[in-house]
Amino acid sequence: MKHNVVDRPIFVVGCPRSGTSMMQWALRTHPNLWGSAESDFLLPLLDGANSAYKVGTARGKLHWLPRQWVSREEFLGWIGVGINAMYTNRSNGQTWVEQTPQYTLHLADLAMMFPGTRFVGMIRDGRDVVASLRNFVAPMSHGQACRTWVAHTEALLAHHADHPGTVLLARYEEVVANTETILGDLFRDLDETPSDEAVHFVRNEPPINSSFDTPVGDQPRWSDWTAAERAAFVEIAGELLVKLRYESDQTWVDLALPATAESH
Repeated sequence: MKHNVVDRPIFVVGCPRSGTSMMQWALRTHPNLWGSAESDFLLPLLDGANSAYKVGTARGKLHWLPRQWVSREEFLGWIGVGINAMYTNRSNGQTWVEQTPQYTLHLADLAMMFPGTRFVGMIRDGRDVVASLRNFVAPMSHGQACRTWVAHTEALLAHHADHPGTVLLARYEEVVANTETILGDLFRDLDETPSDEAVHFVRNEPPINSSFDTPVGDQPRWSDWTAAERAAFVEIAGELLVKLRYESDQTWVDLALPATAESH
């Protein structure tokens, strides 16, 4: 059994329905990168590890971890060595790319578990995300979808603010509209050469895990929302929508921040 590890794995994160699957599939077309299915198991593993560390330090220096000055960061890091070795065994030594949107809410712990990791964070117009979440495999209520977009996107932005060198942000809309430039810059930031295969994938492959059976027409998916649904989105997510400069419809801006819109 091989035990070599990749120094700098890549996690594609962001709110569900923000293009994380598309990005991971595009990245793994690169000859130096490898990826597979979503893992999900790291969340219960992190819960268990954090619980174990709490139990193992409860009595201070009477316990081995404090006696040996093992911090929670080091504890998680050694667990990550084993997971990293397992992934590297399957990737045959290539840099592995993981994509599980729920990990966006646990970036700090993942950074401890995999100290050299890079995060590629996907951002997408919250209205499109909410429309998609309402129509996916396990549909969410409108309010739940709005809160999900806010929670994941704010967690991503917060980690980027604290650790800008480890988080590469990409807007879904820009990846689709300006694929060659955006992916080229992204690969260079990941210390890889640009990939024509990745550009071809984004431009030509059918949507991955799409929530909708029919192509997007001239009108956005959220154009048929009721006034109550629009108002609910503005109340929960309007401020973040404006912060991210998704402002093509001035009505949304005015509704979201009526007191400050004029000052900007």
